[in-house]
Amino acid sequence: MAPRVELLAPAGGLAQLQAALDAGADAVYAGLRGLNMRAAAAANFDEAGLREASARCRARGAKLYLTLNAIVFDGELRAVGRTLDAAAPLVDAVLASDWAVVAACRERGVPWHASTQMSCANAAAARFLASQGARRIVLARECTMAEIAGIAKEMRPLGVEIEVFVHGAQCVAESGRCFLSHEAYGASASRGECRQPCRRPYVLVREEVAPGSDEPAAAFSVGPHTVFSARDLCSLPFLDRIVAAEGPFDATIHFAALKAVGKPVVATVMAGRPLTIERDLPNCGAMRYAFHPGTMGGPARVNLL
Repeated sequence: MAPRVELLAPAGGLAQLQAALDAGADAVYAGLRGLNMRAAAAANFDEAGLREASARCRARGAKLYLTLNAIVFDGELRAVGRTLDAAAPLVDAVLASDWAVVAACRERGVPWHASTQMSCANAAAARFLASQGARRIVLARECTMAEIAGIAKEMRPLGVEIEVFVHGAQCVAESGRCFLSHEAYGASASRGECRQPCRRPYVLVREEVAPGSDEPAAAFSVGPHTVFSARDLCSLPFLDRIVAAEGPFDATIHFAALKAVGKPVVATVMAGRPLTIERDLPNCGAMRYAFHPGTMGGPARVNLL
């Protein structure tokens, strides 16, 4: 049985959602009223916008997922309930990382997916999430190919889907656990507010000079790239191996650069044809940031910067 692949893309508004659908996305994920890891990256939808998004997705036969995957505090629990009540008829599942959100989904009978923010990186954790009703597990971005294959094998008899990121920005820390943005701007990465200071260029200044000297402080640009930032993930050259690792059941791959490379490459993989740089992957080298195969491309979690 050939694996079925769902191509998933983000949408910060109706324009982005329509672009994703036009590019061939099988599913789209979006936020409503904050409380998600895209709170700062996109405007998010209001209720009217989410209804329209749902209608457009259903007209195309695509799925719509709600991201509700930020840390939640006591004063926000009622907001979580209101958000779920409004979204439940409109979405196919909720991406959750906080157990309060999971509990609220279970109380309402809303399908939920374990967000990558849960950092599921082993089969034991996956089995526990499955026992709590997770329909899909978005694995930690730090997993190697062998680890992905092992977890997928464990989940196959349980009917739990596996989702992995295959393209786009990677957090220099474990996802959402960096305090650089919070320290610099008071904007928490665990609340979807990260301003990505790691992706900015920096200047190193040597301020100490000899007493009485009029020598100016020395300044050096730190380069040749953004030294605090992990290189962007590009697993396209071995996408066929990822699909094979996840096995003969619904597998999800997460594309940010959907229109440029996503759907045609997936079609090639699903047809059983080998990928070639010249035909299928010409855009990899033309993207803005340096790419890296991430931890999936090798056995060690090294050389990502």
